Amino acid sequence: MAIFVYSQYGGIVQEFIEGPCDVILNTDNLPVLSEVIGLAYDGGSPFQAAVYFINLARIIQVKFGVPFFDVYDSHCASSPVSIAVRGTIGFCISDYREFIKLHRLNSFTLEDFQRQIRDVVVRYVKDTIIKTAATNNIPVIQMEAKITEINDILEQKISTRLQEDFGVTVSKVDIGAIEVIK
Repeated sequence: MAIFVYSQYGGIVQEFIEGPCDVILNTDNLPVLSEVIGLAYDGGSPFQAAVYFINLARIIQVKFGVPFFDVYDSHCASSPVSIAVRGTIGFCISDYREFIKLHRLNSFTLEDFQRQIRDVVVRYVKDTIIKTAATNNIPVIQMEAKITEINDILEQKISTRLQEDFGVTVSKVDIGAIEVIK
């Protein structure tokens, strides 16, 4: 998906080209016209646009890792146990207009987007692990035995948040490992 953002009649206009598509955008085929119009704009062109490309692939996978954090075991509440979690999150942009509306694209960078998603995932992973240990009275050392249940809870929480706040649809969350420092 290519999005062209440009000013027209005092407002911002967006045009969309969905691929696959073979289009060449070129002003060289109108050199005389662009030179004449350019005179009125100090040699520049009034026809400038920002172009953004959005990957509409079915699944975009991003690995995540939550560094060691402390979880209190209900069987030994006086000393915390350190846990780290690794996994993969799969998502796609199903409604590109909503995605654009949420991100405005004027100062969008992939690094910021990945950092924001990573922060959400880390927060929800920690919260889910801590609550699962406390509510189910599971010894922390046996957390990996509940990996499927934790994964399902995590996927539901993350799916809702990423859809509402980031405009992406989560297709899967896979926790690959829950590491416990024994």
